[in-house]
Amino acid sequence: MNTLIEIREQVVDQETVQTVNARDLHTFLEIKARFNDWIKNRIKECKFLENINFITLTKNLVSGGKVKEYHITLDMAKHLSMIERNDKGHEARQYFIKCERLLKQVATPQVDYSKPEALLGVLNHLQSQIEQKDHVIAELAPKAKALDGLKRSDGLFGLIEAAKMLEVRPKDLTDYLRKHDWVYRRAPGAPLLPYQDKIKKGFMDCPAITIQRPDGTEKVLPSTKITSRGLACLREQIYGGVQ
Repeated sequence: MNTLIEIREQVVDQETVQTVNARDLHTFLEIKARFNDWIKNRIKECKFLENINFITLTKNLVSGGKVKEYHITLDMAKHLSMIERNDKGHEARQYFIKCERLLKQVATPQVDYSKPEALLGVLNHLQSQIEQKDHVIAELAPKAKALDGLKRSDGLFGLIEAAKMLEVRPKDLTDYLRKHDWVYRRAPGAPLLPYQDKIKKGFMDCPAITIQRPDGTEKVLPSTKITSRGLACLREQIYGGVQ
């Protein structure tokens, strides 16, 4: 896989994760705004948090000055790429997704079941999982009812569909989401976008969709979705708990 943007490992929120230098992403996306203005505005409007979504490091310049570098997580990099709503943003987002997949492949150990000690280790792990099942079931049981009837193959729901499941008007749901910092608009009339903390908690997602223009060219747009977990949370908030 060609390296579009260099990926580095940094410690963020006490965990070693893959990161991208935001300045490199800014260059790749061909952003016209000054880097400092662009990154500060994006952090503010998307409510990204330092030491959770990104870290900052001070770099000494040859000229004697200093410059602040922003090292952002791949989740933040994907979100920033998506909201640019252009071909470069789509290309960058797909690249980061591939990088994550490669990391998972490397991180997932391959077990040699022909070795008795390896097989014994797997059996001990399974036994431990079985012993914990009652605790897990008890913990998840209160949430199960909230998810009843909300099952879907991809686990994602559009806002209109989510409003129907929650038995509220789409406009009321949209107003609620904006009031309680679930979604925002970059500009009047722009598409609703989920805040990064709601994506991180698994309440929302924003997959990119590609539509074809009348002239045959393609346009990439964000598509804000609510997950089954997000629906369960909203149901508890709106109706005061699972009945």
